[in-house]
Amino acid sequence: ATLDAYDALFEKYSLFCNGRWLGAQVLQDSQDLMYLQHITFMKKPDVIIETGTYKGGLTYFFASMLDWIDSGKEGPAQIISVDVHNPDLVWAANWFCPVCVDCIRPYTTDV
Repeated sequence: ATLDAYDALFEKYSLFCNGRWLGAQVLQDSQDLMYLQHITFMKKPDVIIETGTYKGGLTYFFASMLDWIDSGKEGPAQIISVDVHNPDLVWAANWFCPVCVDCIRPYTTDV
């Protein structure tokens, strides 16, 4: 019941919109970010697939985590972020990955 109330308030007041990672908006519960960093550190993945890019805050979060983790593997880890919306507006506003120089500009395909 307590968790349901927390989730209801979290959604009602759009608290997920208040999260930031190094200045970039992250639409994620801060507690979830703690778990995500722990899982990322423990598993040291080669690839992370994110669905729902929006402004790229979570992608930026994962990029930072992977950059800070010494994986001992050859080559950098990859982050693939997929969104149903056209990314041109986000890119035009320079919201995506504010310091990542290796980001690859997305492309869209009409379905």
